[in-house]
Amino acid sequence: VTINSKEIEQVDSFKFLGIYIDSKLNWQSHINIVCQKIAKNIGIIRYISRYLPQKALMTLYYSLVYPYLTYGNILW
Repeated sequence: VTINSKEIEQVDSFKFLGIYIDSKLNWQSHINIVCQKIAKNIGIIRYISRYLPQKALMTLYYSLVYPYLTYGNILW
């Protein structure tokens, strides 16, 4: 495919406004990436949970995990 005499490279997946879209138009690549990010952040929260009060942990959850669960969910 060319646009304005420039060839457009075909890719398996791409990121558009924070949502990963693949060539099959399914959500598998997006879900995998989001799950990795959520797991990393939950690991951080779990590690520091012994040092912080519950209110601070909830603030971290709503800062580090919750946005990944809710952003773009209307598209899912």
